[in-house]
Amino acid sequence: MRAVLHYLLAAPVLALFGCEVCPYIQGLGPLSMTVILLGCFVVALSLRRPLLRHLVDGRSPLEQAPYSARVDLGLFVAVAVGVGSYDTLIMGFPSGSGVKLLMGCVTLGAFAAADLALERQRRVLRAAEAGDIALPTPEQRSTVSRKLTGFTVAAFALVTNDLVLLILNDMGWLTGGAMDVAAASANVAVEIAVVMATALGHMLNLILSYSATLRQFLQAETRVLAGVSAGRLDQRVCFSSDDEFGQIALHTNAMIEGLQEREQVKRVLGKMVSPALARQLLDDPDRALRLGGERREVAVLFADLRGFTALSEGTSAVEVVALLNRYFSRAVAVIHGQGGAVDKFMGDGLMAVFFGGEDRSAASQAVAAALGLQRAVTEDLPGLAVGVGIHQGEVIAGNIGSPDRLEYTFIGDTVNAASRLEGVAKAQRYGVVISEPVHAELEPALRGEPWDDLGPAALRGRQQALQVWGLFPGQETQSQTGA
Repeated sequence: MRAVLHYLLAAPVLALFGCEVCPYIQGLGPLSMTVILLGCFVVALSLRRPLLRHLVDGRSPLEQAPYSARVDLGLFVAVAVGVGSYDTLIMGFPSGSGVKLLMGCVTLGAFAAADLALERQRRVLRAAEAGDIALPTPEQRSTVSRKLTGFTVAAFALVTNDLVLLILNDMGWLTGGAMDVAAASANVAVEIAVVMATALGHMLNLILSYSATLRQFLQAETRVLAGVSAGRLDQRVCFSSDDEFGQIALHTNAMIEGLQEREQVKRVLGKMVSPALARQLLDDPDRALRLGGERREVAVLFADLRGFTALSEGTSAVEVVALLNRYFSRAVAVIHGQGGAVDKFMGDGLMAVFFGGEDRSAASQAVAAALGLQRAVTEDLPGLAVGVGIHQGEVIAGNIGSPDRLEYTFIGDTVNAASRLEGVAKAQRYGVVISEPVHAELEPALRGEPWDDLGPAALRGRQQALQVWGLFPGQETQSQTGA
């Protein structure tokens, strides 16, 4: 519809302009000239769609707007050439008459081509947002300032040239004695006002058209950024130009892809370590990739399924893996629920570490998790049991390995002692065995469980015996197992 208005409204405007700049065209009359121009513009309009289909639609989305502008400007020039040829060959007008009409056609054609190119940009952007076309990576071939400066200079030069043609024509009338100075001055003033009003009208239309294009892009950018703020990383900013706005979209999309990669790493890392520990490592990537460690006070838990080896002998490998995955899924949920981190899986056993918090000690977290593991096995794996050993103390936490292959883990005497306590639990058939440091740090509800004082236990690898406490499976109170 915009194209129809530009093409059809150009006919009377150019007819009036031609009559003012060329006495030969004036002799033909504005009405006759309008009819001739209107016929030519109707033909040009009928050719526009096929030309766009063959010259523009098949091009890259970012090239369509500039090529669309070339087609429209070319059609306006073709109309001027056609009418000028008619005036020269049929009507016998001098060739200068056609050149003057050509200048007016180029001026109106430049405004029309720019407006229709902006409309093409908006159409491309809508198609990209709907998923109908795929946009290529924008290479910044131009800039907004260069485009605006180039068009402004061109428009100023064309409008100035049209004004000069009008003034020269009036000067010709004045020098020929056909018009006095007062009449010539009034005629010049009116003509300048008409030309400037026409130019300002086209400029205002272009400003509104450019504003609509800019608003459409900014709305798309804002909508995607709002989605990113809400955690939706499956969106991308669409664009329809190869200037700074295309680069803004490109960098926004690159940022979203980076966030997606970070989230993917976070999800994968969160399945390998606890979510809290994954966040710590991602927040400090230098620390995450640096060999070495730091001393931390933690509670270490070792858990091992009992009766699993015998069960697996008469069970297929697929069923064994499914059973282990079901147990570990529940175990990980229990440990994470108590604020712990699963350090590693070892066959049918696991190692977990608890760091404590403002309102709960690491020892209480670990024991509450141990009781949760007892309940999980009872509910999900009848016929099996779990033995747990817990010790509290200082460990070295950090990256072990080489610069090419790292493993974030915990090492030290506390880890070794917790592993040995799990062995004590297995040997004496206790469900949970804890050390005195753990027992001393328990909150009242957990300390009130029916712990058996097992006395000092000599643990392999340790010179000094360790006072330990044990709890038989099923002895824990129902109200406290939910801790």
